[in-house]
Amino acid sequence: MSGRVDSEVDRAVVQGLGQGRARRLVVVLALIVAAVPMLPNSAGAEVAPPLANEPPFTGSIISFPARDFISAEGWGAYPFVDVEVLRANPQSPGTWVQIGIAPDVAPQDGIVEVNHPGGACWTNVTPDIAAGDVVRLTAKDANRTPVIIDQTTTANVTVTQASYQVDASTVEFRGVALQAGGLPIDADLLEARLIGSSKDRFELNDRRDLRAPRDGSFVIDATGNWVATITGLSAADVSRALAAENRVVWLGSNPAVGTEATIFEVGPTVVPGPQSPCAAPLQAAIAAPDRSSIEFPATDVGTVSPPESIRIGNIGSGAFADLLVSSITVTGADATQFAISQDLCTGVPVAVAGHCDFQVSFAPLSAGLKSAVVQIQSNAGNTLVPVTATGFAANGGEQIAFGFPTPAFLGFGTRAAGNTSPSQSVTVKNIGNVALQIGSLDLTGANPGDFAIVSSSCISQSVNPGATCAIEVDFTPGDEGPRSASLVVSSNGNPVTVPLQGEGLITTGLVDPPPAPIVLGVFTARDFVSVEGFDAGEPLTLQIIRSGVVVGVAHDVPAGDDGIAEVNHPGGGCWEGITPNIRAGDILRVTRNDGRAYQTSIADVKVLQRATETIAGSGIVVMKGYARDLASGGPLPLSQIEARIIGASADPFTINGRRSIRSGAGSEGALEYDPISAANPDGIMWTATWDLSTSPDVAHDVALAEAEENRILWLGRDPVALFETTFWEDGADVVDGPSAPCTAPGEAASAGIAISPSLQVYPALTTSEQAERTFTVWNIGTAPLSISSVTFGGANPGDFSAMGGVAGPLAPGESDTFRVRFNPTALGVRTATVRVNDNAVGSPHTAMVTGTGVAVSQPAALATPGALQFADTPVGIDSVAQTVTISNEGGAPLTFDPLPTIAGPNPADFRIDDTVAGACDLTSSLDLLETCTVTVVFTPTDINGRTASLVIGSNDPVGPLQIGLVGTSTTQPDGTFDPPRNPRSIDVFPVRDYVAGAGFPDDEFVRVDVYRGNVLIARSEPIVPRDLNPLDAVFDGFIEVNHVGGVCWDQQTPDILPGDTVRAVRLTGTGSVIGGDQTHVANVNVSMPATEVSPGVVVVTGIAIDPTTAQPITNGAFEPRLTSTTGLFAVNGRRDLRGGLDGIVTMNGSQWTATFSNLSVADVAKAVSGDTKVIWLGRDPLALTELTHWEWAEQPGPDPSCAAAAPASVPDPTLTPSGLDMGYAGLAGASPPVPAIFSNTGSTPIMPNVAAIVGLHAADFSVTSTTCTSALAPGGNCTVDVLFAPSNLGTRVASLPITHDGANGISYLPLTGVGVGTPTIATISSPVGVGSVVHITGANLISTTGISIGGGQATPMVISDAAIDFVVPTTVTPALSVPVTVTTAGGAVTTNIRVNPAPPTITTVTPSSATVGTTVVVTGANFTGATVTFNGVAATVVSIGATTITTSVPAGATTGLLRVETIAGAATANFTVIPAPTITSFSPTTARRGASITINGTNFVSGATAVRFTGTTGALGAAVTATVVSATQVRVTVPSYAVQGPVSLSTNGGTTSRVFSVELAPTVSSFGPTSGVVGQTVTITGNNFLTTSKVTFNGKNATFVIVSATTITAVIPSAAATGGIQVVNRWGSTTTSAFTVIRPPTVTSFTPRTVTVAARTVTVTGTNLGSTTAVTLSRGSTTVTISGFTILSSTQVRFSVPSAIATGLYTLRVTNPAGTATAAVAMNVTG
Repeated sequence: MSGRVDSEVDRAVVQGLGQGRARRLVVVLALIVAAVPMLPNSAGAEVAPPLANEPPFTGSIISFPARDFISAEGWGAYPFVDVEVLRANPQSPGTWVQIGIAPDVAPQDGIVEVNHPGGACWTNVTPDIAAGDVVRLTAKDANRTPVIIDQTTTANVTVTQASYQVDASTVEFRGVALQAGGLPIDADLLEARLIGSSKDRFELNDRRDLRAPRDGSFVIDATGNWVATITGLSAADVSRALAAENRVVWLGSNPAVGTEATIFEVGPTVVPGPQSPCAAPLQAAIAAPDRSSIEFPATDVGTVSPPESIRIGNIGSGAFADLLVSSITVTGADATQFAISQDLCTGVPVAVAGHCDFQVSFAPLSAGLKSAVVQIQSNAGNTLVPVTATGFAANGGEQIAFGFPTPAFLGFGTRAAGNTSPSQSVTVKNIGNVALQIGSLDLTGANPGDFAIVSSSCISQSVNPGATCAIEVDFTPGDEGPRSASLVVSSNGNPVTVPLQGEGLITTGLVDPPPAPIVLGVFTARDFVSVEGFDAGEPLTLQIIRSGVVVGVAHDVPAGDDGIAEVNHPGGGCWEGITPNIRAGDILRVTRNDGRAYQTSIADVKVLQRATETIAGSGIVVMKGYARDLASGGPLPLSQIEARIIGASADPFTINGRRSIRSGAGSEGALEYDPISAANPDGIMWTATWDLSTSPDVAHDVALAEAEENRILWLGRDPVALFETTFWEDGADVVDGPSAPCTAPGEAASAGIAISPSLQVYPALTTSEQAERTFTVWNIGTAPLSISSVTFGGANPGDFSAMGGVAGPLAPGESDTFRVRFNPTALGVRTATVRVNDNAVGSPHTAMVTGTGVAVSQPAALATPGALQFADTPVGIDSVAQTVTISNEGGAPLTFDPLPTIAGPNPADFRIDDTVAGACDLTSSLDLLETCTVTVVFTPTDINGRTASLVIGSNDPVGPLQIGLVGTSTTQPDGTFDPPRNPRSIDVFPVRDYVAGAGFPDDEFVRVDVYRGNVLIARSEPIVPRDLNPLDAVFDGFIEVNHVGGVCWDQQTPDILPGDTVRAVRLTGTGSVIGGDQTHVANVNVSMPATEVSPGVVVVTGIAIDPTTAQPITNGAFEPRLTSTTGLFAVNGRRDLRGGLDGIVTMNGSQWTATFSNLSVADVAKAVSGDTKVIWLGRDPLALTELTHWEWAEQPGPDPSCAAAAPASVPDPTLTPSGLDMGYAGLAGASPPVPAIFSNTGSTPIMPNVAAIVGLHAADFSVTSTTCTSALAPGGNCTVDVLFAPSNLGTRVASLPITHDGANGISYLPLTGVGVGTPTIATISSPVGVGSVVHITGANLISTTGISIGGGQATPMVISDAAIDFVVPTTVTPALSVPVTVTTAGGAVTTNIRVNPAPPTITTVTPSSATVGTTVVVTGANFTGATVTFNGVAATVVSIGATTITTSVPAGATTGLLRVETIAGAATANFTVIPAPTITSFSPTTARRGASITINGTNFVSGATAVRFTGTTGALGAAVTATVVSATQVRVTVPSYAVQGPVSLSTNGGTTSRVFSVELAPTVSSFGPTSGVVGQTVTITGNNFLTTSKVTFNGKNATFVIVSATTITAVIPSAAATGGIQVVNRWGSTTTSAFTVIRPPTVTSFTPRTVTVAARTVTVTGTNLGSTTAVTLSRGSTTVTISGFTILSSTQVRFSVPSAIATGLYTLRVTNPAGTATAAVAMNVTG
């Protein structure tokens, strides 16, 4: 069983158990057993106190409380073991309650596990194991009679704080460990651990775990709090530790014995409850209200509705699982308008299956729709359960209908355009108080046509209060992308609008299959996907698409540092909402943020029979299953599938030393399709066979194969590239659904459908003829598949009809057929779409049919089957014959001419057996539906795949039938395996004439032979296989020839060449041949080693040709590789860069180029200076049993250790130089020819041949001449001249191959050159002085060869392709325009610059520091025409001469360089600008006199800072003592004279101020005006006004504005009366003398009312007359203004009527600033 007790990490806890440990006296055991009562068999029963061995005696017991998992070892002597968990009963001291049991567990290898993959499961209830619980194991004999009982008590140990980083090399984690009495557990009994990935190791100890105290410190205090500290970690180890699972382990009461432990874990995959595949619910309470929402009817504001009742049920499981509700509260926007009116739940324990009730009332406070959430808080796992509450509040007596929709939104997900979703329902409830009259249902919005109302009980309905109606809506996207609309319900009530949303599946821009380096992998049995080849940290969206419908999605899943992203796997992302039940035919789509999307279809592969030994002791193990092509219904190509058995890494197979055995070429097993039969009519059933009889431990390997995980893999459409894979697994720990920590529930059971073939082609028929074809339907889902009908659509649906149908629902995995008849109704091509209407997602499902209508009957030949596939057959041996049946579907007789023949690539490997009865021959004439047969036998002439075609000619006008023939052979006639069979492998290094092998038995000898054609050209002496690492458990069986430590070739070292066969012959000690393995040397080589072609980009080129076919080797079947000799590459942390993994490999015919990008400078250096090679990965790159390594610059011939014994067989020529650097050349020109010398350094003649230049830019190089045209004698040489004429810019690379009959047969001369364009100048330094550096920018400057300036020459300094420098020679005469010409390999360019006289120099700057505005004098030389800046800020030049400048420090200047600049250059000197201070705030913001405050700001100068406060006069007072704390803080004491107002702070950089509020009551010195009307503004002058909080006029509040510390403006309030003005702040108030509030006047009377000559003085009586400003008399349009009136009092005014006034009746008016009063009666003037 895999995964028990986490392999090596926790196995140490139980070390030594179950391995023959001495047992105590049987008598003692019997006495113990006799004292133990029989155990109950169901959880929850009360039992007697435990009587058992504690600590355990028989074996070990480990409790994992965080996972409710138990593991025990050493129980192999007993056929059955009961595992119980007991908990003390608090209601009955001394008794225990059984909270969990797993009865009759059968130990496997002595191990008992419960609630762990591969182990047993808890019965009925999964106990929530906690500290103090007793774990008891009862061993039973074959009759299930108890024999012995052991137990352990779960310790109170926990991790309370997971690992965190303390410093750069230290992590800590913490927890608690207490004894039952509350004392700390002894530290000697504890151990803390960090558990890393099984695929990784900590650098600190080369293990996957860190332990304290072993690897760090472990300390526990008196309260039981412990802390574990691990230090000395590398940065990588810190990262590992922070990501690791945290554990604390109680090592038992006696760690030396090691029979008990408690392990408490914290990590992303550690979850309580049942562990898949176990399903017994967790012992816990679960709160389940009987309603998720409540709706109240219309309720008047201010009243209370009748209550709504809610019942909470406890649907939990197990003992001690009472539900305890701690509170029921109402939250949300309108929480105050809902109330819990009755609560019978809070604080009342509710037993499992019990319930309690509470009530909610609605008491609206305002009108409208109200909502809230009722929250139920409890001890259940779902601790906070919400119930939504909604009610409509009506105004008193209001009659209203109100429709409330549920749900308020419909989301239809994503599906293909044109595909209709299942309908969804909206319920409309009338929560009003009168009937809801629904008038219409409408669809509005952006895409209303995509949605349809399927049915409704709402249309034209009257829905009474409290009643409901329903509307069904479906979605058929009309296009790709987001689609939306709204469902609008019109009625006599409120408008009801339900948003509708869906998405049309994107079908454009998809890459299928994915390109390198993208890899998409799907593990269907675990609903797990793994993708790779993405950017680190890149967020991805992963979708599972079924028949055009998205059934699973995971958004924003980040790729790891290795470019891998996973979903539903520890450490990866999770499916959202629902975990899809991934199945065959589904599509995995991965979308990047930029919209690029890749997808693959999930293959239909499955294991049906797990690996089983055919005959006990035979060592022959078989596994069975199927692999179906869903499109054709036939088998997937055999090359695309592979069977595997996956074991534990700690327990490898002995046959190969690995954790897995595989099928396929070069592996330990073979996989073949079973012969077609009634049980296998489609040929999809396969059998994988492993011969383990040669294993060092046959029994072990067979047991492992039968127990471990079985897999069948689809390797994708390109099995070499492996860009897409489907894994189907069968193992104890393989379960579907969510994988921790993911929790989205698994997809509900649903039907699935596959229809094959996807296309049926019918013969040509007349309108009176007909033919039928059969379609097969499989249920590939998890629920019964029901097919309601088969219909037709498309162009000609009437020409096709369904015959019969699928009878009844198909169970998952079942299949059935239906036939479709073709009867053309017209001439020509006739097509239709078969539409299968079913209950699977995405219905209807389709296939295509096509046929042709003709005028005259024709013969029509049909072959069944359409292809023959033969099993693996040894070379030269006849296979079992297979038969093709030919039938006539046409209306005219079918005859054959010529006889059936074999054609294609390997026709000699197949033959027709025409002796079989019923064979088709020249005399055959088949009427309608008559048949004859053709029988074929496969006799391979060579190994590997063999193909041909069976061609059957006839009078069928369509032409001859061609039936594909496929066979394979992996075995030579002499028993040699070709390619080598796993675990044996052969590696050939042809450049070095070196051969290595591995996997050979230690009791055999191996001889290596080399054949060219069928001629033996070299042989080694017999080799004894050796073990490279004797310390490990696996014997390597390593051999090598022509290398130190190995053997030498016999007599002479062969020159191994492509096409040679290298055979490893296995021999007995007496020299007899046992068997052999062989490989063919591939024609792969490197034509150009690693070369940088642009910054960070390195390329390698070479050739890859299959010598047996002369065709290019498939990209992916070879791997270019760059190996560093100086350290690891930063880009991947490895010593090598690999094409296809770290770089991109492209092919042009047989020439390949590997490009490695984004390399650092250091990585480029490692790549260019390292070793370059290319490796052919064999015919099965996954098996890696045969490799050809071609290495650049390696030495051919004998290894130095073999030079004397086996000299080279051919000479080794040399090329000088080893590569040609052609330099720069322009695009319009060429470089001069460059020679290379080819030399014969051997002792025999060599014939060279200069071949065509190859490589990335071969067309840019050419051979202009050569003397290498005849044989070279020893010591002779010849030359080749090469020309470079670039066709493009940048580095150009190629190679010149010279073939010869010397070592390796070919020598490559790498060629490099740089293409440059015509130079251009963008900028040039100007003006400049003699001796100055001139900087030129532009393009194509890298190849600059010369610069001329003013007729003289300057030396160029090339910086880059875009920049060069040169120094102006002293011979250049200064001038306004001097020509400069730049000459490069690409041409020349000219521009002009100004050459100036000498630049300025500075001698002194006085002063060298000053404030802004200070005069500064600069002395020096060459100042004429100069400008001055202070650290970049321009200054005003007051005066200037050749040697003196007078200027001043400009505003905005800062400390830095004072710069004097002329056209000839610039000179600088340091200058310090003393900055002005600023005040930003005060701390505190207010203070009393005598208090200390801090002034915050900038540029405060110690010892040079003066602070003054505003005094009572408004002016600044005397400076106070200031303590400069820092440049940003000054501390002072508020002086006694201070009032509110500005505080001034002065330094030598200037003065600044900010208003400060002294904590003083306000004072008023004056106000004006002293009287006024309501609304008039009064200005108040005084002090301490900044914090004014109130201004009143005779007690009435006025609005006011604080103008300053000394001024306030206030507006006379409307209610003001005459009286004092009061000003108030937080520290007091002041009141002025009376302010007169002027009110509008009134006139109550005047005397006399008649004015005569004798009586002209009038007295007016009224109110508010003391402020009278005018008295007028009016008559008609005439108004007389009285002058000289007298104010007698506030109630009387006297005036004299002018004598000149005309007689008559006048209106009297009196005016003051507040208004005008008019007398009620007229004044009569009579004289």
